[in-house]
Amino acid sequence: MGGPAGDPRISDGLGGKGEVRHYPYAHLDVFTEQPLTGNQLAVFLEPAGLTAEEMLGLTREMGFSETTFVFPADAPGTDFRVRIFALNVNREIEVAGHPTIGTAFALARRGLIEPGCRRVVLALGIGPTPVELEWDGSRLTFAWMAQRRPEFGSTLTDVAAVAGALGIEVDDIGPTRLPIQQVSCGAPFLLVPVATRAAVDRAMLDRAAMARLLEAAGLARRGVFVFSLEPGDDGATAYSRMFGFGVVEDPATGNASGPLGAYLVHHEVIPLERAGHLVSRQGVKMGRPSEVHIAVAASPAGITGVRIGGSAVLVAEGTLTLPGAMAATEAYPERLFSYGTLQLEAVQMATFGRRLTGPRDALRGFEVVSLEIEDPAVVAISGKAQHTMARFTGRASDVVSGTVLAVSADEIQNADRYEVAAVKRVAVTLQSGARAWAYVDARSTPPAD
Repeated sequence: MGGPAGDPRISDGLGGKGEVRHYPYAHLDVFTEQPLTGNQLAVFLEPAGLTAEEMLGLTREMGFSETTFVFPADAPGTDFRVRIFALNVNREIEVAGHPTIGTAFALARRGLIEPGCRRVVLALGIGPTPVELEWDGSRLTFAWMAQRRPEFGSTLTDVAAVAGALGIEVDDIGPTRLPIQQVSCGAPFLLVPVATRAAVDRAMLDRAAMARLLEAAGLARRGVFVFSLEPGDDGATAYSRMFGFGVVEDPATGNASGPLGAYLVHHEVIPLERAGHLVSRQGVKMGRPSEVHIAVAASPAGITGVRIGGSAVLVAEGTLTLPGAMAATEAYPERLFSYGTLQLEAVQMATFGRRLTGPRDALRGFEVVSLEIEDPAVVAISGKAQHTMARFTGRASDVVSGTVLAVSADEIQNADRYEVAAVKRVAVTLQSGARAWAYVDARSTPPAD
């Protein structure tokens, strides 16, 4: 949460009005046990009050490939909500490997995960994501992240064209006798096998040429993961590099490593008895060596699960300072805090004629209750006779999370037609300090406003 105002001279220098907000962060190196190696990550554990635009701005300020922002859990069966913003695509993304692993380490170091806890569930954009934890006493030493079951896409058969787009020779690929294939465990990557580690190190992606190949094949233009199974002194299963279209190269790519493990098992390169103990050595050419561990659960009938794992090390801690809360967008004079009925897409479409999205926020002093909906029109639209709603308790420890929707005054009035006797619309102050309308249980006594 943003802290109190600091030195007024600092506030004036920021050009802001009112309080100055302080946001502590941790800088970790992920998929490594050695500082200044692995993949860098910034984690903000107290981001309350930040808008999505500000989170993206902080991601650009940090300059790492991804930055995460950790919020209280707002979905059943989850422990924390994690928003991941990516620098290369300049937006929020649904899932990424090293941000998930690194965030677990940041939470453990702050004491937000109880030492010895074996499992937490992070609510990512892709959905609830289990993370298995391994400890040495009170110190977290390793984390495993579950990925989706693999989807095996099309292959590129023009080996010469792929080799040309990578600046290597056909003979660097041909001896592997393995397909050039796009595989996804939540995010698609083109896997390109080469015979030697030296060929991996020689590769240099011609993005325009590769983009044309992917487009012609109907494949997603995402990462190109080049790997070799040539043994080395490090004992790794694979020696790899990941080239992107928005980032030149990534030192450790969890999203690509799960697909790599699934690919090796699917094509029977790795026997089933070894499928749970794979390691991808990545980032060496960049001077940031990383180790991504991969565990594939499989039987002769197919692959049943994929996990990636690794360690992380804290490199630095600091605080970023921002001026007072960002003003509401001029085009939308009203804000609506949506929890419950209005979160249902069917109700949103019927009420506003569009699906509503907005930044997340929280409402303190309220708890979640379930209401019986008696209005047949509401039941017909949503298909449910029960809806969750926020009820005022006055207890600071009670927090309801939801979406702050930017809507017009007319749209809010139109939303009122779906109110029922047990629901009341009130003006509230959200955790960030923003003002909004909220639909709450009328049987409680929300603060007068």
